[in-house]
Amino acid sequence: MMAHRNSPRVAIALSLAGALFAACGTGGPDAEPAPATLVGEATEGHAEHGLVAVTEDDGRTIRYWTCVMHPSVHMSELGACPVCNMDLIPIYEGEGLTLTDRQRDLLPIRTEEAAFRTLEREIRTVGALEYNETTLAYASTRISGWIEHLHVDFRGVRVREGDELLTIYSPELVAAQEEYLSAVRGVEALGSTHLVALQQTAERTVDAARSKLELFGLTSGQVDAIRESGAAQTAVPLYAPSGGTVIHMNVAKGQHVMRGANLFRIADLSSLWIKADVYEYELPWLYMGQAVDISVESMPGQSFAGEVAYIYPFMDAGTRTQKVNIEVANEDGALRPGMYATIRLRPTLAEIYARERRPDEPYACPMHPWITSDHPDDCAICGMDLESTRPGRTAGADMTALYFCPMHPDVQQDTPGACSVCGMDLVETAAEASDVQPATETLYVCPMHPDVQSDGPGECPKCGMDLVETEAAASTHVDEAGAAYTCPMHPNVRQDAPGGCPICGMDLIEAEADARDGHDHAPVPRDAVATSRDSMARAPEPHRGPTLIFKYACPDHPEDYATVPGLCPRDGEPLVMTGETLAVPKSAVIDTGLRKVVFADRGTSGYEQVEVELGPEAWAAAGEGGANDRRRYFPIITGLNPADVVVTNGNFLLDSQTQLTGSASGAYGGALGGDEGSSAPAHNY
Repeated sequence: MMAHRNSPRVAIALSLAGALFAACGTGGPDAEPAPATLVGEATEGHAEHGLVAVTEDDGRTIRYWTCVMHPSVHMSELGACPVCNMDLIPIYEGEGLTLTDRQRDLLPIRTEEAAFRTLEREIRTVGALEYNETTLAYASTRISGWIEHLHVDFRGVRVREGDELLTIYSPELVAAQEEYLSAVRGVEALGSTHLVALQQTAERTVDAARSKLELFGLTSGQVDAIRESGAAQTAVPLYAPSGGTVIHMNVAKGQHVMRGANLFRIADLSSLWIKADVYEYELPWLYMGQAVDISVESMPGQSFAGEVAYIYPFMDAGTRTQKVNIEVANEDGALRPGMYATIRLRPTLAEIYARERRPDEPYACPMHPWITSDHPDDCAICGMDLESTRPGRTAGADMTALYFCPMHPDVQQDTPGACSVCGMDLVETAAEASDVQPATETLYVCPMHPDVQSDGPGECPKCGMDLVETEAAASTHVDEAGAAYTCPMHPNVRQDAPGGCPICGMDLIEAEADARDGHDHAPVPRDAVATSRDSMARAPEPHRGPTLIFKYACPDHPEDYATVPGLCPRDGEPLVMTGETLAVPKSAVIDTGLRKVVFADRGTSGYEQVEVELGPEAWAAAGEGGANDRRRYFPIITGLNPADVVVTNGNFLLDSQTQLTGSASGAYGGALGGDEGSSAPAHNY
């Protein structure tokens, strides 16, 4: 069975071997002798293994000797193969694989240029619509009693905040009301007595009785109504704590309920969640606030817009998947909890890298998310207004942030409240909480190296990142080496005496000795050209990932471009990132397990095996087919330049031939059991 199963592969291999043999042969008994000698021709009976055309007396340097059958054998001098006893052949420095015209016609080799493409990744997953957990509320009673009237008597009823759900009769609540009314009458009976102590005691009794009623769940208005009427209420209403739809009820008319029982569960269905699972290798393509396209089976052809609301900080070890919360608006109620949904995300590579490189930019283009800025402006590509990416802030708002979230410092506002991301209470900044407002000065600090500080904009001399503008108390910031105290959360805050951090309020700690020894960290000044377009066209180089080769084009002359940010040579305008990345087809890449290599077509110099470093696999439009003709590509990090021609079909045939001649064994290294010190051949561009 094994022989029959492999027979087609054997036939294909024999056919290819026959084609190579015919292409490499003499062409018949009447053929002219070739001017070049094939490597291995000196070894009698093994000429069919050679495809590399070389001359024997050209004075080239022999790199090592190897066996055509065992390329892992590396010898420093001519001899016999220690494995099969065949004569060794020489491998020369800088040798590439060359083919004759006839060989090119016989071998199915296709090539393609390394070009700039808009790479994206499509992520598809499924999930079920669920209630938005942040909108759930329970209506519970704080007293024991009997249900007299039930105004909401079935699930699915929509209620508004403050609507009356039921009325309850509670003997203990009636007794508490009588205590309150008795205390009120006692105060009124005392009138304008001269016994001040007795008057104060009676008033305290009234306050205590009133507090007891409020703890039972009565509002201040209800307590005032009881005092004005002078009579206890036998039935007290229970109000809806929030607006929404009643999704669960645990009560019936006449039922006796205990204190603390959850009688109703209410959910706001205008916003729903989908808990979806994504695979581990798809995580780099996700970020908070990312746009999501949602479809359900009950409404074919219709899609709903959502966004990634939360990415859980842990994974499922069994399935190797990550749980993600996706929030979708449902104002018209078309979507219902329990429906199955299909989720699709299509992030671009430029968008993801821009988010990683500049996560704090508050404004971005909705059509070109990699175009970001630290102030509202127009997109340099499409001209659309940049939109705010920070929750709770609107474009053009010039507010002084007095409150911020400890977990999400970008959530800031000038009034107290809750964080729109995690729900935590906002914290008042220490500078505003203090009665004495210290003078502030603008500082520029490196996010990755907080010890690098400057009083003006620039770049970090250690990592090259742009310095971030911050404010610190002028009286606490000390530029001299004598700063003995610093904030553990904001190292740019330093002073020569203990105290509190003017930013977060934490106690300052004693600075390390080497931090006070006077290290010079003067930043590199920013380029003189600083425009709104310049801030949007900055390279989205990731701080967590490798640097890809992006395309930067002149805004008014898109045919002129560069691979690094700069100025347009025609009009001096800053180059704008187009979102395109240098990439090659996936079919061009050979993964050896240790490295990734491609075959570059060097024209008359033959095919060169080039080691490349690649980014994450993505998709892009190929050829003139547009969106319907999509293929997989790898973005280039190092190894290739724009317009380099790579082999996309037939590269495995070239690879097998280079292994037979031994020229690839250096690139494969230990994968074939070669010498530990072997290295890849030099690549000349």
